[in-house]
Amino acid sequence: MHNKYEMLKFLIDKGSDVSKEDKKGLNPATVAKKLNKEEMLTLLLESGAAPPSDPRRSKDNRRPVKQVVAAPPEPKPIENERKIPRRYMLTKLREGGFYSPMTDLEFAEFKRTNPELAKYFETDDDGEVLHSINELSVPEVPESAPIFDQWEKAAQRLLTTLQRNQKAYIFAHPVDYKKLKIEDYPNIVKNPMDFSTVKTKLKEHKYARI
Repeated sequence: MHNKYEMLKFLIDKGSDVSKEDKKGLNPATVAKKLNKEEMLTLLLESGAAPPSDPRRSKDNRRPVKQVVAAPPEPKPIENERKIPRRYMLTKLREGGFYSPMTDLEFAEFKRTNPELAKYFETDDDGEVLHSINELSVPEVPESAPIFDQWEKAAQRLLTTLQRNQKAYIFAHPVDYKKLKIEDYPNIVKNPMDFSTVKTKLKEHKYARI
């Protein structure tokens, strides 16, 4: 086996696959033709090898398939979802941090304390709303303004924005009046508050309303 021809003949005699293609989709006959090895090409073809393939075509794409491109769907008209009327339901924050619809007794209390809002949720005997919520005016807000399904999320975002202020560090944690040796602090500041406490109370749903 002093040359490539003899080596090829040895491999063929040992039962090598003379039509196997590489990752580029090239078979042995193609390589022999590309290298101008006429003797090797003849030997391969006489041994049953596949004829040379087109090196410009990949293994998985030898026959170009005409692709049918579907027409793009017509664009839907852009609507301001903030101005589209929706049906609403009054809910109440329960222990455990979840919301559920108000009971009749809870709605009666809500109606007593918030009559102007409650009227938009009152229904007649047939279940029809007495006052359409469409009567409410929708305020103009920027399209980029965030919308939250719970007011606590809006409060958390506002709190995060405040904490980024360079001068906000003094409100980050409760005042350690003992360390600062201002023992009369509790007598002067009756209801101390700080950002970390507010964040904890929001997380634990300690605020019933804004």
